[in-house]
Amino acid sequence: MAAVSDERATLFRVRADRVPSAFVKRRSSLFALGSLLLVSSLHRCKTTQSPAPVAPVAVVERADAATAAVVDAAPDARPAEARDVCAAVLARSAQVLATVPPTNAWREQLQTFGRCVRTTRGAWAIVLDELRPIADAEGAYEGTWAIVHLDDAGREVRATRGGTWRDYMNAELQSMALFDYDGDGEQELLWSVHTNVNEGPDLHASGVTTFARGAIAAFANTAEVSPTAFEDVDSDGRPDLVGSAPYVGEGDDSPSGFSYNMNGPSLLWRSLPNGAFARDDAAAQQYARRACPARVNTVFARTGEIEASTAVVCARLWGVAPAAVHAAINRRCESVAEAESARPSRRARCGDVRVLHRWVDLAPPLRLQ
Repeated sequence: MAAVSDERATLFRVRADRVPSAFVKRRSSLFALGSLLLVSSLHRCKTTQSPAPVAPVAVVERADAATAAVVDAAPDARPAEARDVCAAVLARSAQVLATVPPTNAWREQLQTFGRCVRTTRGAWAIVLDELRPIADAEGAYEGTWAIVHLDDAGREVRATRGGTWRDYMNAELQSMALFDYDGDGEQELLWSVHTNVNEGPDLHASGVTTFARGAIAAFANTAEVSPTAFEDVDSDGRPDLVGSAPYVGEGDDSPSGFSYNMNGPSLLWRSLPNGAFARDDAAAQQYARRACPARVNTVFARTGEIEASTAVVCARLWGVAPAAVHAAINRRCESVAEAESARPSRRARCGDVRVLHRWVDLAPPLRLQ
């Protein structure tokens, strides 16, 4: 696949079904769970040709390795309309990809790094930065990829992250889109990465990234969101954020010794015209009721099946006292010792109860009533 430059900034509304079962490991890409819709632009700049659709791109990420740097490159003196600010950054990414043999098992994931989307003042890109073969793993690579902001003169600022591509990891950049949340004329970058891990918890990273005062950073109060979807829930033309935070954790009580993902129900961060996000207004409450339609004082309903992670979070959103929720978990769910023993238990398997107990003690981001 060749590197792709999208000529002008376009906002796509990206939708996905909610995160799958809270403690069943996610082995397929996040947006494969639902429909990934790239809808026509809510913001479209004048252009001489139609913008190319933003295709899914693959990335693997380690969130603990991130740096930002300004690339000291001579600015392009040509008029803005006469130059392609994406050309140089895409060419360097293609050169890095060219070091990987065409028959390599991970080339399909790697080659999707090479996306550049024009904005009103420059462009955003996600590209390969560096690749190194892993000596003791045939065909495997480690290296870095980067989120890059370019101005109309071609000057770059990079946020670089470490990654690994090998037999037990594969990843996808599932969305890359633009929207000007704060109305300053410079579009923010909306992106989402899902890394499938064969034996261990899958990794999800996403965000709303902005460029301000010469630096790339998380936009406003979105740093802790890690959205699982960007969705215009209230049809006001502004992409809202959907995610499970703060109810996100990692279970570690499996007899196999491998940890796994635990996630609460999907909640809403509704985008406001001033660039802020509302978590407890009428729209957010209505969205939360999709998973939590009614108060259950006993936490776990007597009829029907519901994930423990959803039941626990819903009870707290409806105002059930922490002590009552802790007690319900202890009555219904296997202890850590029971789960690790792999012996049959008369109590339900609820995931790692330590994670559930931690969630109970968190301050709920909204109150249902």
